Amino acid sequence: MMHRISPVGHIWTDSALEWIKRGNLQGFIYTHQPDSFDDMIAKFVPPMLD
Repeated sequence: MMHRISPVGHIWTDSALEWIKRGNLQGFIYTHQPDSFDDMIAKFVPPMLD
């Protein structure tokens, strides 16, 4: 299955469920609220429309 949107990061991971923490988290990882979302926004690539 092809997904149109891939996560570029994860926020509030300190309160994530254990099965999520054990998962394959990729990209920017923030345990709490980041000071800025600029890094995540810059890495985000919008999906191509059909």
